[in-house]
Amino acid sequence: MHPRVLADDGSNDEDASPLFTIAKTPPFFMSLGENDLPPLIPQAAKMTSALRAAGGDVTTLIMEGLDHSGASYDSGEPDGQWLPVALEWMASH
Repeated sequence: MHPRVLADDGSNDEDASPLFTIAKTPPFFMSLGENDLPPLIPQAAKMTSALRAAGGDVTTLIMEGLDHSGASYDSGEPDGQWLPVALEWMASH
């Protein structure tokens, strides 16, 4: 069974992270809160870099003033930060 999260010491990075299995990727939309969980912010940056290095088309939305839960809830709100950006991204891809 593969671990679901990365360990702080990096001991399970290759098993837990998709960073090590990127070969060819479709366009990718990533979103997170400006105040998201501390491990997720650098992980998102690493993932973005890896996708781009593999030739991927990546759009990242940092949702202002939101933490992890707030970003999750906001993505379901018609007047939230996420929906207009996601719809524009989908229309362009």
